[in-house]
Amino acid sequence: MGLTVVYALLQSGATLGAALTATYGVAGALAIRLAASVLISAGVAKLSQPAAPKAPQLRRELRLPDSAPVKRFVYGQTSAAGTPVFWHTAGKNLYVCYLFSSRPSEGPFELVTDGRHRSFSGDPYDFSGPGAIWEENSAGQKFYIGLGDQTAPPDDVLAAVPELAASDGFRGCTVVWTSCYSGKIKKFQENWPNTPPQYDLWGRWSRVWDPRDPAQDPDDPATWTYSDNHALCVLDALRQNPVRPYQLRNLDLDLWIRAAEASDEGVELAIGATEKRYRLAGTLAFSGREVLDLLDPMLLAAAAEWCQIGGRLGLVPAVWQSPDYQISDMLEELSCQTLTPGDDLPTRVEVSYTSAAREYQQAQLAPWDIPGAQAADGGERKLLKLDLDWAASPQQAMRVRKIMGLRARCQKVISGTAPPDALDLMAGANASVAFPAPLSARNGTYKVESIHPAFDMVGQSGLALRCPITLREHYAGIYAWDAATEEEALDDPAYEVPEPDYPGPSDLTYATGPEFDLVTGWSRIERIFLSFDPGEASEHYLEYRVEPDGPWMAAGVISEDMREAGGRAYAFIAPADPLARYTVRLTARYMFGESEPLLLTGVTIGAGLPAVSGSAGLGAASFTGTAPGLSSLAGLRVYRADPGAGFAAAVPVSEVIAVTPGGAFEIVAGSFGAVDLIENGEFDGPEAWSFGEGWTHDSDRARHTPGSADSLTQPVTLSAGSSFRLALTITGRSAGQVTPQLSGSEIQSGAPITSNGRSLQTLTAAPGNDTLSLVPSADFDGTLTRVTLFVQTVSALPQGEGAFFVVPVLQSGAAAPPSNPIPLTIP
Repeated sequence: MGLTVVYALLQSGATLGAALTATYGVAGALAIRLAASVLISAGVAKLSQPAAPKAPQLRRELRLPDSAPVKRFVYGQTSAAGTPVFWHTAGKNLYVCYLFSSRPSEGPFELVTDGRHRSFSGDPYDFSGPGAIWEENSAGQKFYIGLGDQTAPPDDVLAAVPELAASDGFRGCTVVWTSCYSGKIKKFQENWPNTPPQYDLWGRWSRVWDPRDPAQDPDDPATWTYSDNHALCVLDALRQNPVRPYQLRNLDLDLWIRAAEASDEGVELAIGATEKRYRLAGTLAFSGREVLDLLDPMLLAAAAEWCQIGGRLGLVPAVWQSPDYQISDMLEELSCQTLTPGDDLPTRVEVSYTSAAREYQQAQLAPWDIPGAQAADGGERKLLKLDLDWAASPQQAMRVRKIMGLRARCQKVISGTAPPDALDLMAGANASVAFPAPLSARNGTYKVESIHPAFDMVGQSGLALRCPITLREHYAGIYAWDAATEEEALDDPAYEVPEPDYPGPSDLTYATGPEFDLVTGWSRIERIFLSFDPGEASEHYLEYRVEPDGPWMAAGVISEDMREAGGRAYAFIAPADPLARYTVRLTARYMFGESEPLLLTGVTIGAGLPAVSGSAGLGAASFTGTAPGLSSLAGLRVYRADPGAGFAAAVPVSEVIAVTPGGAFEIVAGSFGAVDLIENGEFDGPEAWSFGEGWTHDSDRARHTPGSADSLTQPVTLSAGSSFRLALTITGRSAGQVTPQLSGSEIQSGAPITSNGRSLQTLTAAPGNDTLSLVPSADFDGTLTRVTLFVQTVSALPQGEGAFFVVPVLQSGAAAPPSNPIPLTIP
C-alpha cells in the first residue's frame, strides 16, 4: 500500500511533501486521501435509478423486433433470446436476422424455435453452403449461425435478398440468419406460434481476458478464451461495456486476480462431485443505466462486493479471509451500533434463479429460514427476496442464499479512528477487535466497510496519521458450507413447452370388398372404406402413402356432413395401386392448428398373402392359401429363385393361374400328372423288388450287409432317349456306396452315392433299358428307404433346392408383392 511507504519515509525523517512526492508523484495535500477505500455491496437499491429488469422481463423485451437493438453481452453457458433486427419477405419465405450478442461467441450452439428443439442436417456455420435444414414439419426451413467472424450474410440469403449485398452480416456479433417458410396454410399456426418466430441459442458465449494468463493480451480479443469465471466475466463487462468502459489504470488488478482464483475454487456437491465456486450465466443488456448498477445483478449472483481503493475499482469475493490485523483501541470518536432496525433484519430468504434443467426458465429454491432468526426476533416473518438470475447452478444459488441471509443479520457496527498501523487495511478485509473492558462485549471479527487514512496537519508533533474506519460484524460461519447437510434436494422437473391442445380422431378402421367398389358402366374401381370417431373436430384432413416410406398423397378433406348413422365419420380411398400396402394419416383441423396425426398401417385392398404353404411333387410344387379379395384379381403366378437369392433373382415357373378372389386356393406349378415308375418305392414289403445276395427286406426298408456286390433291382418301362429323374434316400450308411443304373442291353450308370440322405440324379435311357438296378459295392453297409423314378418333361420344375414365391396378378397385368419365400426340394 502507498501509505505504508509514506509512513516509512516519514519515520526516516523525510518531509511530508517529499514523502508524498516520492510515493505518488504529486506534491502537497493533493495526495493526502488517495488511498481511501470503500466497500460497496451489490444489490443495494438505488433510489435514483429504476431496478434492472429481471431475466424473464429482459428476455421478453429482447424478443421484440428492433432495427436498432440495444447492445448486449452474453456470458457463460446459457440460453439467450434473439432480437429480429432484419426481416424481409420474398415469395413464400420470410428472411430474418436475429441478434443474440453484440460480440463474437465461442459456440457451438443449439437453436431452439418457439421453445421447441428440432433436429437438423447440414452445417449451420458455413455461410457459403446450403445451411442447416430442419428435418421435421418445416417444409425447407433453414438457418445459419454466425459466431462473429462472418463478413456478409449467407450466400443463399443474398441470392434471395440482393439488397443485402452491402451488408457485413452483422460482423463481430453473434447472429442467426434464417429462412422461415410457413409450410401449408393449415400448418402455419403449429409451425410458427409467434411471428416472427422466437429463436433462442443455447451454448457457450463470450471469450474474456484472463490477467492470470501471460499469453493473453488485454487489448487483443483474439488471444482471449471462453470462461464463465465470475470475476473474469464481471471484469470483462467493466472493460468492454459501451456505456463507460474502465481502463486498466482504473482497476486494481491484484484484487481481480484474487477474486478469479476464488471463483475457480472447487466446492463439494451432495452427489460427490465438485463445481467451481462462482460462475456466471446470463445476458447483460446496456439499457442506459449506470454501469455499476447494470452489473449489480452479476455481483449478486456470487454475493461479491465492489471495492474502491484510491479511485481504483476492485472486487471482493464471497469467501472467508482470516483476519491478520487486530484492533485493540480507537484513538477517538468510537461509535458502536448494536441493533439494526427490525424491518432490516430478515428471518427468511426466498430465491429465484435461472434453471438449466427447466430450459433456462425461472425456478425457485425452497424458502430458507435463517437459523434462530425467527425465534430471536418474534413477530411476523420478514423476507429477503433475491433474484439470482445470473447464478450458473442451483447449488451456487443455495450458497449465495445463505451468505446474503447471514450477512443481513449482522448488526454490530463499529466506527472510529484506528491507529496509524491500520493504514494497510482496505475495504473488504477482515480484522479482529479486542477491546479491553468495559468494551469487551464488542469484541469479535469484523469486515472493513470503509477506511480513509489521512494526515492531520495540526496533530501532536505537527503531523499525525489517522485512519477513520467503519467495521461491520463478520464471521467465518457465513461462508461455511456442508453439501451433505445444507444442499437442498431440487424439485426441478424438466420444463415442458406449452403446446396447444387440439384433440384428434380415434378408432380408425378400414374395410374392403366388392360392396365398397365404385362401379360405373363397365368399369369397377376398387376402394378402401375408412371409418373413425371424429371427436370434437368438424373437419379432418386425410392422407396416405405406399409403405414403407413413399411420399404422402392428399386424399381430401372429410367434412362434418360425412357421417354414418351412428355418428362415425367415413371416407373412401381409391389408390392407384390396389396391390400395395398403405399407411393412412388422419388429422383433425381447427381454426388455429391441428391435432397430432392418427396413423393406420398395413392398409390394403387385398394384396397380402400372409400364409402360403407349399409342398414338393414329382417335378412340380403345389401351394395353398387364401387369395386376395380383389375384384380385378386375374390369378396367381409362381416364381422360383436359387436358395438365398431373393425375389429379385426369381423367374416365373408357371403361367397366371386363375383363383377365386378372397377364396381358398390350391395351385400347382411344374409337371402335371407325372407318374412314379417305381412300384413299392417305400418298401412296404418285398413285393416288386428282386433282392440280390447281401440284400434283405427289413420292415420298411431294404438292407445291405457287406460281402456281396449283387444288385437290388426292379423292372421298369423306359423309353429310349428320354430322361428320367431318380430320387434315392439312404440311411444308416457306415461304409461303401450304391450306384444307380438303367440296365438292359446297354447300361446307363449314375453317380455313386457315398453318403446318407436324399440323392437326386437324372439318367437318360438307352435302347433296351428295362430295369432299375441299385448296385452296391461289396463293402456297402446301409439301408434304402425311398426310391422314386419318373419321366422328366419340359414343364418339370428344376431339380433340387429352390425358393418359391406366389405372386397375385391383376387383370391389368400388374403384380402384387410376393409371398414370403417357400423353400422346397424338387425331385
